[in-house]
Amino acid sequence: MFILPGKLDLTHQGASPQPPFHRQLFPLCTYRRTFHRLTNPSKITVSLATPPNEEELLLQNSIIIEESQLDIVLTSGTNVSDTMDKCEIECPLSMSAKLLEWGHLNPTSLEECDLAEELYCLKGTLPHLLVVGGLCEFGEKVWKGCKIIGVPSFADTGIAVTLTKNCDVVPVNFKICNFSTRR
Repeated sequence: MFILPGKLDLTHQGASPQPPFHRQLFPLCTYRRTFHRLTNPSKITVSLATPPNEEELLLQNSIIIEESQLDIVLTSGTNVSDTMDKCEIECPLSMSAKLLEWGHLNPTSLEECDLAEELYCLKGTLPHLLVVGGLCEFGEKVWKGCKIIGVPSFADTGIAVTLTKNCDVVPVNFKICNFSTRR
């Protein structure tokens, strides 16, 4: 499980990259090997236990994975919405494809530190997956072999996503309880 903060979370202080959530926010999860607190944005590589076979790769909207590793870029979506505010593109998935085309995840950022540059610039090949959070609804799009996955705000929708070994994305709906009405 990968979790990264968004614009409305405690770690947001206007600077980018946004630091990960503090481990004390998830005391029961932090010590599990499968739970990862990430910066926003993050670039990760995940090893696949069994890479998809050729037949699975021929499926519509498939991405091509030549190795047993999956390169993933995760972002809360703030970079997408900030860039959409400065251009005429209205679809977050289309804007995400433009960011891939430009080779820069946050063209509106004023940050010039080495870490920000390393996180924002897409040097060489594109990632296999670009996961963009904080959107209004779930969506997928493939652009030049990179699958763009739009994940809606969990706080608003209760939707998270899982990724199968075939790189299919499955939305998972959780019932969100409003604890503020309890006495």
